[in-house]
Amino acid sequence: MKCEMNRSVLTRTSLIACALALWSASCVDLQAEAKGKAQAKKNQQQSSVNYNDPAIKEVKAAYDQGRWKDALKKIATMKPTELTHYYTGLCYQGQNQLAKAASEFQWIVMYGKDARLKYNSQVILNSLQAYSTRRTYQGQGNLFARTSVGYGRSGGGGGGGVRRG
Repeated sequence: MKCEMNRSVLTRTSLIACALALWSASCVDLQAEAKGKAQAKKNQQQSSVNYNDPAIKEVKAAYDQGRWKDALKKIATMKPTELTHYYTGLCYQGQNQLAKAASEFQWIVMYGKDARLKYNSQVILNSLQAYSTRRTYQGQGNLFARTSVGYGRSGGGGGGGVRRG
């Protein structure tokens, strides 16, 4: 009987210890979540992104019309900001200069303060990285050298045609 009583005390103690451990872990999770939200709010308040700047609106209009070089020329005259880096990356991406585009988006992810721009840049950066790992160029090689021997109507003297004799 004494042995059974010790087991029940141990079981109750271990249950209490487990409950206490779970409670403290959930408190830590809640504290981490609250810190993350506070940091996001602080970053948003520190963000100096001005979406209503007339120069940025011109850059956006040029980008939307597919005039990437014009947008880049306009950006070159502006003070560097998160938005200028973002639109520079988009313009490079539009011109298929993916390494330069990735560099601009990486800058925003590392140093940007605006949460929306950081998120969009990270999504685009992930997309560029996924594309670069799947992209392969097998090409057609030197098509003229290959077709000059025995292919097509003019055929050449190779062994590809039917001999009549």
